[in-house]
Amino acid sequence: PQQVAIPHMGWNEALATKESPLFQPRERYYFVHSFAIDTCDPKWAAAVSDYGGQRFTCAVADGRRAACQFHPEKSGKQGLALLRRFVSLARSTQANLGAVVSGTTTL
Repeated sequence: PQQVAIPHMGWNEALATKESPLFQPRERYYFVHSFAIDTCDPKWAAAVSDYGGQRFTCAVADGRRAACQFHPEKSGKQGLALLRRFVSLARSTQANLGAVVSGTTTL
C-alpha cells in the first residue's frame, strides 16, 4: 500500500458488493475516518472503497441492520438519496411489523 494521510478525508467511490435496497452499485461519498475494518464476513459486507491502494469495507448490511463508514449527511446528492432510501426502508419495515402485530398480514 501507498503512504497515505491519516485521517482519510475526502470523496471516495463506494462499490456495492451485494444487492441491497440501500446501497447503489457505484456512488461517491465523503469520508472522514482514521480506521478501517481489516476483515469482514462476506455476509455483512455491502460496499467497499479504496484508499491509498488498500481496499476496505465501507458499508455493512444484513437484514434490517446497516451501517456505513462514510458520512451520508456530508455527501451531497448521493448522501441524501441514501438517507431517503434508509427512511423509506424503515417506514416500510415499520408498516410491515405493525401489520404483523395486528394480525393483518405475515412477513
